[in-house]
Amino acid sequence: MVTQATSTSYSLRTFATIYRTVASVFPITRAYQVYMHSYDSTWGFVIGSKRYDPAALTPDEVNNRIRERIGGELKFYEGDIHRALFILPKHIRLC
Repeated sequence: MVTQATSTSYSLRTFATIYRTVASVFPITRAYQVYMHSYDSTWGFVIGSKRYDPAALTPDEVNNRIRERIGGELKFYEGDIHRALFILPKHIRLC
């Protein structure tokens, strides 16, 4: 399950609340952020899983899945970006 979890720049407390709520239901909970041009800030998302850990995927695994499933490449998303999305700044990790 993935949910949009507000801005990590402007609404960090809300982002943390959403993360904790998802973590209370799912044994594997991961947060990530990406810069959203339309909001001129970073935007957070939270993943909840009962089985799979998206942060455990290697860049090669992500790239292989993209090639196998769409038969090509994407403009933004690829293995290195996947890994980088889950690397959150200290002030967000500690919230």
